[in-house]
Order: sequence, then C-alpha cells, then structure tokens
Amino acid sequence: MLKKCLRYDLKSVFPYWIFGAIAMLLMSIPGGLALRSQQLHTGDTDHFPWEIFVIMLVYFVGIAFLILTEILIYVRYYKHFFSDEGYLTFTLPVKRRTLFTAKVFNGVIWNALTVLVILVSVIIMFCFMPSIPSDTVPPEVTEPIISAGWIFAYILEALALIIISAFSSVLSMYLIITIGATIVRKNKVIVTIGIAYGASIVTSILSYILVFIGMLYVASAIALFPEAPSNLGLLIFLIIALVIAVSFTIAVALGLISIRIIERKLNLA
Repeated sequence: MLKKCLRYDLKSVFPYWIFGAIAMLLMSIPGGLALRSQQLHTGDTDHFPWEIFVIMLVYFVGIAFLILTEILIYVRYYKHFFSDEGYLTFTLPVKRRTLFTAKVFNGVIWNALTVLVILVSVIIMFCFMPSIPSDTVPPEVTEPIISAGWIFAYILEALALIIISAFSSVLSMYLIITIGATIVRKNKVIVTIGIAYGASIVTSILSYILVFIGMLYVASAIALFPEAPSNLGLLIFLIIALVIAVSFTIAVALGLISIRIIERKLNLA
C-alpha cells in the first residue's frame, strides 16, 4: 500500500516539477558559455562583463527551481491532509502512518532529484570552460587523513549525513505544517508561516551553539592529545559520527511527533 500511495504522490508532483528541471538544464548552456567567455577574457579591461548577468540569471533560475520543488512538496502535504481533500484522504483504507510515510519519501525523492538536476547543470556549465581552476589544499592537512585510511569512512559518513539531513529537512517542515494546521481553525497558512519563521530562528541559535560546542570539543581533544596530526582522522570521524547520531535522533523525533498529531489530534470535522 505504501508503494501505491507514493506512486500517487510522485505523479501529482511530476507534471509541474519537470518544467523546472528542463528550464534548469537549458539554462546551463548559456551559463557555460558565459563562464567560458569570462575565463577567456580574464584581465581584458576592454571587455564588457556581460557574463555576470547570465551567471546571475542561472543562479536565480536554480533558486526558483528549489523553491518550486519545496512549494510542490509542502502544498501537496497540506492539501492532502489538512484541506477539504483530507476528508477523502482519510476515508481510504490506509493507515495514517502509511500516508504520512509516503509523503515523507515523496518529499525526499523530489528534493534529491532537484539537487541532482542542479549538480548536472553545474557540471554541464564547467564542461564549456577551457580549464577548470582548482585550489590546492595544503598537504599537511590532507596527508594525515588520507594516509590514516579514513577517506572511505568519511565517504560513508557523508552519505549517511546527507540522507539523514534530507529526511530531517522534510520532517521538520511537515511538523511545522502539521502543528499550524491543527492548533487553529482559521488563518492556518499565516500561523504556519509564523511557526516556520520562529523555528528558523531557534534552529539558527541551536546551530551556533552546536558549532561552539564542536569547537570546544576539538580544542579539548587537541589539548588532550598533543600528537593531534596523527589522530586527526579519528577526531574528524568521531565528530561526524556525533553529528550523525544527533541528526538521526532529531529526525526520528520529528517523524514520531507528526504521526502522533495526525493520528490522535487531527480532526477534520
């Protein structure tokens, strides 16, 4: 039943999302030509820098594509659960938990596809360039990490963190919409926007606190282990593992809270 619900959600988003994807991919061609021209005319004082306008246009198209995807995902969630469509949705012989899970996977899939399209567009743009500039990372930073054999562990941790972050992002917004749509009867959209704004402020504050704690953690570890360069790989691995554990816990909590509200607090009568 989960597959059927997910297929239904994916089909509802695709007809609108595909236009944004095509526009993003098409814009990568003039964007690539602009990057090529900009690199070829580096240092040419007589050249009018028209390329910056094209690059900015590509940038805004990418932002618009991201916003379009978010709107499609969250409007779908709101309308299917908390508008008049909710009466029909919850008359289906499907558990609310299953419906919610389908919405979560729907959001994660479309966000992932959007990021993938943007990455492909960036790659296409760089393919037009005569040469791709690269920054040299000091060997004293990379050698302890690579020589210690941690690079493969970092790749696995990065993948895990990306996946968990994708779910956390969707689940956090779903929870905000769920709370805003269930605690009030009128002006649900305004209340939801207010909650989202307040949540963004709280999240920013917590992020700064976590970064500060992380810096203290690193400083303490270096102080306790004077041979820090040889233990740098393990230190980074433990920090990322801690971030993964915290992110996973938050994601699970967000999902459980939303499901509980939908199953026990949501009343469309």
